[in-house]
Amino acid sequence: MPLFRRRRPKNLAQLVARRDQLAAELGAIDADAAWTAASDDPMELADSASLRRQADALRRSIADLDDAIAAEISRNDP
Repeated sequence: MPLFRRRRPKNLAQLVARRDQLAAELGAIDADAAWTAASDDPMELADSASLRRQADALRRSIADLDDAIAAEISRNDP
């Protein structure tokens, strides 16, 4: 039996879980944004713009998590 076992750290699992959560939120926000963008109501159009900004922020957060996940994987691989 080897002295050291190579396992994925808990941190990687947490990063992946957080990414999955943000991706689910992004899907819901994108759907809401598409729905409100199709409206003629000025209030809903304003909501659509706000939702698009939220979606963009989520995409940036997901990209940051992707970088962190890749770094964690490369740190633990030979």
